Amino acid sequence: MGWLLAGLFVLGSIGNWGILFRQCFCGKSGSLVPFLAGLAGAVACLVLPFPFLRPWCWGPLVVEPGSGWLAFATVAFLIRHLVNDGPASH
Repeated sequence: MGWLLAGLFVLGSIGNWGILFRQCFCGKSGSLVPFLAGLAGAVACLVLPFPFLRPWCWGPLVVEPGSGWLAFATVAFLIRHLVNDGPASH
């Protein structure tokens, strides 16, 4: 199960990085798959038979753009929206 999750992390990360690259450098639109690859990588670090990976289970959530970066960008957008417009101006 751990190897399957690790493979899902690798493939999902490659896909999300490809989408991000296309958006930034080619002007093509796309949508990141949120949290799937990052969570798969985090769980893989916990269940694979390599104990040295367990303390690093947060790593996939940080390096995978559909997880940590997307969550950070969403929170930053919401804070900016609240600061600029206030909570009642919808």
